[in-house]
Amino acid sequence: MLLPQHLNSSSHNDKLSIGSRSRQCSVIAHKLGTATPFHMPHSLTEARNMLLTTGRIRAIDTDDIRIFTDPSLSPGSAKIQRKRALFRRYNSWASTKRFIGPAGESAVASSLVASGAMQLPNQGSEVAEVLGFRFDGPLDNGGYLTVIAPDNPAAYTALYCPIEVKNVREWIYPHSSLLHQLPDKAAQLQEHVPDFSIHPILICRRCHYTTFFMAATQLGFKVMELERQYLDSRAIRGDNGDQHLSELRAELGMLDLVPLSADVESQGDKVLTKWFRTSLPKFAADAAAAWRRTVLDERLHDTFGLLRHEHEKDHGARNHVMAELRRRAVETGLQGGW
Repeated sequence: MLLPQHLNSSSHNDKLSIGSRSRQCSVIAHKLGTATPFHMPHSLTEARNMLLTTGRIRAIDTDDIRIFTDPSLSPGSAKIQRKRALFRRYNSWASTKRFIGPAGESAVASSLVASGAMQLPNQGSEVAEVLGFRFDGPLDNGGYLTVIAPDNPAAYTALYCPIEVKNVREWIYPHSSLLHQLPDKAAQLQEHVPDFSIHPILICRRCHYTTFFMAATQLGFKVMELERQYLDSRAIRGDNGDQHLSELRAELGMLDLVPLSADVESQGDKVLTKWFRTSLPKFAADAAAAWRRTVLDERLHDTFGLLRHEHEKDHGARNHVMAELRRRAVETGLQGGW
């Protein structure tokens, strides 16, 4: 959020911020978020709500865009219209033209293929059915991983990794409905093949540290953040294409919005490719065992479906379900704390 200048430590003199009802996007959020791993967007949300309550900023709603501005600026001011136009450009790329979501999926698919870490029956594309189970909506990707025991090369674990990609601006929190699509699908698969090892993987732009803690150290699935958001290169073709991207990066703080290059399409994202090849096999077998325990414990698995499908707009109801998941997790002997 770009706060009024007397509240903003940056050198910018803008008097407004911009977001939407489904995502937050701003220069100061990006700067603080990259300056320290301990700064998270919910802190800015609390600060913004305090400023709204005290009248030091106000919100102006138009269509699906909300502007947070110094009260001295009129709704028709050039600055507000400029920010609104930029955010409409981003929304067009993300929703109407679908230049963003599929670009992230393509980067993950090429990284999987380049890594050689998994057997990919679908050649790195959507997975509608696996192990005799048909999903209620395909996975973005998935493959079979063989993990060899380091102390006994003759011993190995074969497992399946369902993969979902969320190439979105918002950070993924433990209560996010975007998060729980994956564990719900993976839980249904695990129930179908209770004796087979399953290790779900979610790949996103950014997530809160409690999401890592909940997923990897307790429930048994993995959240991997890329720290960048891929954009289909078609968005910047033609006259002024590079400038249109530069304006979003400079004026809305989308500094990690990057074109999907030909190299990434053909050879994968270098960081993600290395992660699939070298890091994933080190913990996948233990994580899959934890995931099986989670799913086969009836106190836990039914909450994933509720968090995925229900109360998507009702934050109070979602918080209630999330609190129930935390309570049940502690009952099963998990640490909680997320």
